[in-house]
Amino acid sequence: MPGNYIKLEDKRIYLHKNFIEVKNSIEKLVFDCDGVLINTNNSYRKTIRETLSIIFKPFPQRRFIGYREIEKLKFTGIYNNDWDTTYALALFLFTTLSEEQTKELVKWLTLQKNDTSSKSCKKGFNIELQSFLNSIESDPIKDPEKYATKVCKEKGTYNELEEFIKIIGKPTNVRESLLAKIFDSIYYGEKLFQKIYNIVPPIKIPKGNIETERLYISKRTLLFLKETFNSKIYLLTGRSKISIQYKMRYMEEYFDTKKSYFIEDIVRDGVGNINLFKKPSPIPLINLADNQPTLYIGDSTEDLILAKKAKDVSNKIYFAGIVNPNDKMVRRYFMESNADLIVLSVNDLPKVFKNKIK
Repeated sequence: MPGNYIKLEDKRIYLHKNFIEVKNSIEKLVFDCDGVLINTNNSYRKTIRETLSIIFKPFPQRRFIGYREIEKLKFTGIYNNDWDTTYALALFLFTTLSEEQTKELVKWLTLQKNDTSSKSCKKGFNIELQSFLNSIESDPIKDPEKYATKVCKEKGTYNELEEFIKIIGKPTNVRESLLAKIFDSIYYGEKLFQKIYNIVPPIKIPKGNIETERLYISKRTLLFLKETFNSKIYLLTGRSKISIQYKMRYMEEYFDTKKSYFIEDIVRDGVGNINLFKKPSPIPLINLADNQPTLYIGDSTEDLILAKKAKDVSNKIYFAGIVNPNDKMVRRYFMESNADLIVLSVNDLPKVFKNKIK
């Protein structure tokens, strides 16, 4: 609540009263990447929409999935991975098709040939979307599949749903999922995709959406934090290591990348139970903290949930939320959830720790 916070630096910094006395005891910093270190406003969300546009090319339903709908799904707190987000939305869109349309779509995807010109629109889309969102509880893949199964069985399109899932593939890795392969082709672009996967992308795009990303964090901030925390600065991100290096070439100069967690790389390596690492699993953060006072810096619902789960194991873990100045909803959510620290930019962190005792 607002009354629990001290406002500093012309309301750019919100310190929870309980955090004021402990902030100088923090020994480690763990950073999320997207929205914290790197501005991804025009990359991942755009890639989600473009991937859906390709998969649902014969139909206009794709136009209903905009940034607002994506944010609603993200706000459930279990969709840090954008492959999962795209997969969930693809299943939802499939449920909005008629029986005839599902048959046409499966045929089109199978033959990779646009042989339909159906232009029908589905009414009551917002009601259906809300029903879908209400069904999301804890699993970013299984929950949407349960919802789609229920709806498609009622509509008589379950067999087509099974074929659709078989064609696009569950987003476990690029080599086995057409959806993930299309997504990364669009996001990385042809050259970077081939460098990462050593295979030819299904869509050849000279410049991927990663090119639109810009750094939020300044070298001045990184240098201050490195000196203040004796290089105990780590990354816990859904991204691959190479994608961050691509935008932040001096990454290893400031972050301990050997101990950091790059979830996309872990997924690619085929770890058994990936849910032990995917956000909002607290295990990576608990491991990094190692029972030492640690501040995790994130910008999303799943980051806060992750930190709270970790704090249940170790009360020495704290959470700092990065909030866009215009995003009052997220700031209110962080306050109502008693985030330890809220700042409008990652570059405000030096002001928080300027009096830290080394």
